Amino acid sequence: MLPQNFYEYIDMKKFMEIPVKDSIYEEFEQYIREGGFPGALRYNNEADRKLYVTNILNDIFVKDIKTNNKIKNSTNFQNIERYIINNFGSMISVSSIQKYYESLNINIDIRTIEKYLEILSNAKIIYPCNTFDIKSKTALNGEKKYYLADLSIYYLYNTDNRINYGPVLENILHNYLISKGYNLSVGKIGKLEVDFIARHNNDEYFYIQVSKNIENETTATREYRPFYEIKDMYPRYLFLLDLIIKDNVDGIKNINIAKFISENKDL
Repeated sequence: MLPQNFYEYIDMKKFMEIPVKDSIYEEFEQYIREGGFPGALRYNNEADRKLYVTNILNDIFVKDIKTNNKIKNSTNFQNIERYIINNFGSMISVSSIQKYYESLNINIDIRTIEKYLEILSNAKIIYPCNTFDIKSKTALNGEKKYYLADLSIYYLYNTDNRINYGPVLENILHNYLISKGYNLSVGKIGKLEVDFIARHNNDEYFYIQVSKNIENETTATREYRPFYEIKDMYPRYLFLLDLIIKDNVDGIKNINIAKFISENKDL
């Protein structure tokens, strides 16, 4: 069963008559840590939930992916799979993956890496997010980001459960907007990066930054700076986990990400 975005996750809990916390922010934190597979909601303890997700992913990886695609070198496929999972939300190129494994004396052909990434994308385990140059209005080849179908995939393969809120919040917003029909890419403007450019229909265009908070001036400057380099007038959004959101700054809309998604809103 496919994972759900945060809005669908809350809706499913209500449908299954599972109590929803009074605080949507507590629910959001739970969603971050447990993921959105609806079947996992039936289990009350973490061990049972992880076993359920493990069984689902084993079915996908072993039966649907490795068998149907006749993967000959399971070890190399697993290497690529784990690399992408461990680096979700980071800029990645095929050549950087190859160089990483060469440093470990593991040789994997670039075409093989491309094939494995395509297989994982087709299986909806990962979602590639291409890069777009805002100044020249052209798509860029090479580096791109990959997001996970569900965060439980990351936690399943990693014993360190500390949350890196940057990529985690990006992943959640990415999956939500994709489910709403937006096309997303990573924006580049000079040396700066805009987390997402979102397109909807033919004429709706949005710039998006995502951050846990902007409590200190350094973080605020970093998050706002790319917006000021963009010369057109399309809407700009800064999504935050802060409970108290400052008023909009220079036309940039500051939005609480948990509230936005839980209310099933559009940009």
